[in-house]
Amino acid sequence: QFTRLTKPMAKVNGGELLGACIDAAERAGGIIRDVWKSGQLDTKDKGGDDPFTKADVESQQLIVALLQKRWPNLPIIGEEDCIIPPTDLDPQLQKFDASQTPNDLKEMHLEDICVFVDPLDATKEFTLGNLEACMSLIGIGYKVWSSLVNQLVRENQLEESCINRLSMMGE
Repeated sequence: QFTRLTKPMAKVNGGELLGACIDAAERAGGIIRDVWKSGQLDTKDKGGDDPFTKADVESQQLIVALLQKRWPNLPIIGEEDCIIPPTDLDPQLQKFDASQTPNDLKEMHLEDICVFVDPLDATKEFTLGNLEACMSLIGIGYKVWSSLVNQLVRENQLEESCINRLSMMGE
């Protein structure tokens, strides 16, 4: 008789992860729009004319907290260097139709996944008021990859966002 020395690898359904990422991007877009409307951007410079704002930090905190609430050990690389407070919110996994998930992505090993987050791409444009240039970017790295782009403003409508590019590609 043998004793198991390692824990079994946690499995993640890729469709659920993508759904949670869509939800996180949409919620982050709401935070970014709210910061813009408040006029309190709290702009700072990372150096080299590379600004970041309150919207960058708060949107990344939400994205990471939502994903880590569902998958606490999910590797995530975020652009902003910030503490991630816990959230009481639950990610909405059904934002992506799980029936569309390719079979080889229904049970991905957590250790083989890495999520990349740029919560507010084009921050400089954001600070200048060119909101249509701004996006929330989330990439999922695995044996295959998925990505989504959440455009924060659609046709000059500050009240809605649009997931305008979504892809899931196999090996």
